[in-house]
Amino acid sequence: DNNQTPQTIRKSISGGVIEVLRGKNKKKSRGQKAKEQVELNMTVEQIDQRIKELKAKMKAASQELDFEQAAQYRDEIKELTQVRMII
Repeated sequence: DNNQTPQTIRKSISGGVIEVLRGKNKKKSRGQKAKEQVELNMTVEQIDQRIKELKAKMKAASQELDFEQAAQYRDEIKELTQVRMII
């Protein structure tokens, strides 16, 4: 009809989906940097208390089917747990 032959597009793939989903290629925002400073100034008891609060919030969010919020709480728990292991 228009004398064009379809051709496959070929180009390299940069930054895989897995890396993006895991957050390996993300830069830290100002909020994340500020949060890290707060975490570093917390005592072990304060970190434990915060983890306990976040677990309750995560459970409530998942019961309300707000899985995105629950995942954010899970990620923050993970970060705090890592900070606690350093202290």
